[in-house]
Amino acid sequence: YAPDAVIWHNVDRTEKTREQNLAMLTWAVENVARLRYEDVRLEPIAGGFVERHVVRGTERASGRELVLPAVVVCRVEQGRITRLDEYFDSGQAPAMG
Repeated sequence: YAPDAVIWHNVDRTEKTREQNLAMLTWAVENVARLRYEDVRLEPIAGGFVERHVVRGTERASGRELVLPAVVVCRVEQGRITRLDEYFDSGQAPAMG
């Protein structure tokens, strides 16, 4: 990420800072066992890329298998993400505590 990157998710429709998004990713690593990205498909576009992937793992609290298809649209400048818009089904996401 660029230092001033903006991250937006369709589920809450709010723009987050790089630090806020990294905190959410840290939470996911701590609360989802065997967290991984699979079926990654990357498509370059003007000024960035689109990535389709499936996030998989096991929720530690419930034991529920996580299968979360997602799409991210990223703008890139000087090799760093300046904006990331992520789209996924909130019903498939683990409940953040």
